[in-house]
Amino acid sequence: MDKFIPFKEIEHTADLAIQIFGRNLEELFHNAHQGFYTIVFGNFKKIQKMANASQDKCPLKTLQLEETSLEDLLHSFLSELNYHLQSKRTIFSPLLNLEIHQTSNGARLRINATELKLSSQFLAEADITEIKAVTYHGLKFVQENGLWSVTVIFDI
Repeated sequence: MDKFIPFKEIEHTADLAIQIFGRNLEELFHNAHQGFYTIVFGNFKKIQKMANASQDKCPLKTLQLEETSLEDLLHSFLSELNYHLQSKRTIFSPLLNLEIHQTSNGARLRINATELKLSSQFLAEADITEIKAVTYHGLKFVQENGLWSVTVIFDI
């Protein structure tokens, strides 16, 4: 049996792309979160370590999004992560109680997460890949053999 891979970087001209996998939608969104921060910081374990050691934790935050499709929901979720990183210099880690509900009108996401403020020292020392935008190019969910997957391309 092959080891489950939560996401993998794939080659893309001029931009960055990842293919994300999950045995269910919640796992896929968790893996998208991990993949996003891995691209930005080069190593998700750095983020986990910082989250565990941080003395500057912000209170638990609830993030709720509702969109007309899973593609729009994932795009909004990743764009929200990028917005908080770029404008507020915060990250969400760890994600707690991530819920996805598909409705007749689309899909809804609800997450509780710790919002961590990144220190000036961390930002100065980190080798950060700046993501300008999450694109819709090729963004399509596929469910095959009990596994969900989606490819996301980031404009850098």
